[in-house]
Amino acid sequence: MVVPFYEAFEINPEGKLGELFREAVVEKITASRSTKKVCIYILCPRIISIKNIRLMEEVLASKVFREDAQGVEIYDRYEIADKFEAEKIFRIYADDIALIMKEKGNMIHSVFAQSDISVQGDKIIGEFEDSFFGQHMSKEIMNTLLEIFNSKFGYNMTCQTTFVEKAKPEKDVEEDYAVAMNRYRKAMEAGEGLVSSAGAQAKASDEEVPFDEDGVTKAGTAEGAAKSTEAGNTEAKDKAADGKDSKDKAKADDKKPAKKGSFEEYKKTHKKLPEDPNIFYGRNFEGNSIPIADIQDEIGDVIIVGKIFKSEPREIKNGKTIVIFSVTDFTDSINVKIFMKNEEFAEKKGKFKEGNFIQLKGIAQYDTYDKEVAIGSVVGIRTIGNFVKERMDDSEEKRVELHCHTKMSDMDGVSKAQDIVARAEKWGHSAIAITDHGVVQAFPDAE
Repeated sequence: MVVPFYEAFEINPEGKLGELFREAVVEKITASRSTKKVCIYILCPRIISIKNIRLMEEVLASKVFREDAQGVEIYDRYEIADKFEAEKIFRIYADDIALIMKEKGNMIHSVFAQSDISVQGDKIIGEFEDSFFGQHMSKEIMNTLLEIFNSKFGYNMTCQTTFVEKAKPEKDVEEDYAVAMNRYRKAMEAGEGLVSSAGAQAKASDEEVPFDEDGVTKAGTAEGAAKSTEAGNTEAKDKAADGKDSKDKAKADDKKPAKKGSFEEYKKTHKKLPEDPNIFYGRNFEGNSIPIADIQDEIGDVIIVGKIFKSEPREIKNGKTIVIFSVTDFTDSINVKIFMKNEEFAEKKGKFKEGNFIQLKGIAQYDTYDKEVAIGSVVGIRTIGNFVKERMDDSEEKRVELHCHTKMSDMDGVSKAQDIVARAEKWGHSAIAITDHGVVQAFPDAE
């Protein structure tokens, strides 16, 4: 049984967002008792952008479910496979696909943006760089694309993945990086996301596909198609003019004062964090720490707390020192790498001493040298207090341990005799029996 969207939920959002879901019907609603997450499955006659789907999720979470749910997820579905070719849907939905990849993680989004994805007939073809990241992320990217086309749009697609070597001179790599970063910066300022090479194709021939990005015009009507065509032609002319004049204006733009735009808005809404005297490397940061045991893959930005139990600084070329130290929070441990100037490391060497407790923010990524996931690109490190709760013997009547092994008992003990005796004394025990295997080598230490 299907129910109109606004009959299932007694809300009436104003403006464009409310109109977009006017013709949607709710097919199913599920809720998880363990996670308290509500999943809503809807069928729509026209494609709704991911941005508007997320906005409606926020409306439902705040207006309908409130404290009853930890999160609301909308799964949209469209019966258009028999009306439009998959290639056409791929072209018009490219920006939204990029947003979906972004939600899955920065690494997946980055690999997707650098890949060459195309749709030919009933096959999705993905060409990735033959690298660790390409091999590792391609499977999830292709599975995500299959889910979008098959589950969301009703196609019966298959996929084909290939890997290619992209060996280029160092100069070309640097130029490609500069171009990519410039493209990324412009996209962020315009409020857009990165898209793959297929996402950059024109959409001029796709006006008849029922896709509502920001407006509410239902494509397919004469008026809607005319407006879409006119807007598309105007946009194409503007882009062509911009491309023609970009070189002529480059020098002049450098001399002009910067215009107020998204960066100015960013500065207003994102205040600089105050200085923290406990920060001894990088800059201040905020956020919740996660257990190191949860870092099992390249998950991007992380904040952890832990105790340094191993530190190996090594001086390298160009007057720098690479500091490799191991951190544990007693759920697991992980290596961290940072680069410092020699004089800076000389001043802060004591901060990396074994036994110190720290909190840091960095990126969990695969270390190609050590062949494991480590933390690099560290944003900041601060000193913290000892968060380990020390065990104590609070019993009124103290016991005496009569069976204890030190490191002198192979495979049975790892502690030093003096440490064991000191702990027994701290706990108020009157004595302790050390029972090593057939030897009394720990006796001098205990004495």
